[in-house]
Amino acid sequence: MATEEPFKLFVGRLPLDIRESEVEYVFKTYGKVVEVKVHEKVGESGQRSAFVWYEDREDAQDAVESLHNIYKFRYDSKSPVLVDWGRKPTLDSPDEFQHGHNGLIGMSKVVRGNKLYVANLPSDVTEMSLRYVFCNYGIVDGVFILHGARRVGGTTSAFVKYSKEEDAEKAVLAMRQGYEIKPGQGSIVVKFANRQDCPARRSRKRSRSSHPN
Repeated sequence: MATEEPFKLFVGRLPLDIRESEVEYVFKTYGKVVEVKVHEKVGESGQRSAFVWYEDREDAQDAVESLHNIYKFRYDSKSPVLVDWGRKPTLDSPDEFQHGHNGLIGMSKVVRGNKLYVANLPSDVTEMSLRYVFCNYGIVDGVFILHGARRVGGTTSAFVKYSKEEDAEKAVLAMRQGYEIKPGQGSIVVKFANRQDCPARRSRKRSRSSHPN
């Protein structure tokens, strides 16, 4: 095995044509990825799964909190990926996806914090332009554009991290009024990273500030 069990993540709801290089590209955003293994066997849901090993435990935690039930590898995927500590759940039963390795984290974990997920961005959006928009609501500590998340229609997504949670909250509330970075493309979507679009809102307790280029 690449490293110890606590640093291994399970990733579910992957498209059939997923490549290990694609998985690594997304997950290395959060830290050094030691190994990626996409399972050849397809689950009953008709989707693939994979294991991702991190060198650092906190990096793995960040990946779970940022990607679980948020990120899609394909624009037409029915559901976002499942990401949790390395115990394989039933792919067709996400309600069972609640307690990962040693019960460290799962869908039942409550997280919020100062990191925002921003979608429906122009594919040529720059870090500078995002900082310009979001600095109106507080000090922006970091911006990471998910270049591998480009969708049909020329849109992409990004993460924006504030110094203070209250500033992130202000940005979310302000953007509900509608804001277009590129006229005619539609309003951008802004929400807390890993917050579900349902009545059972999640909160994030922390977020890391560094991202690889």
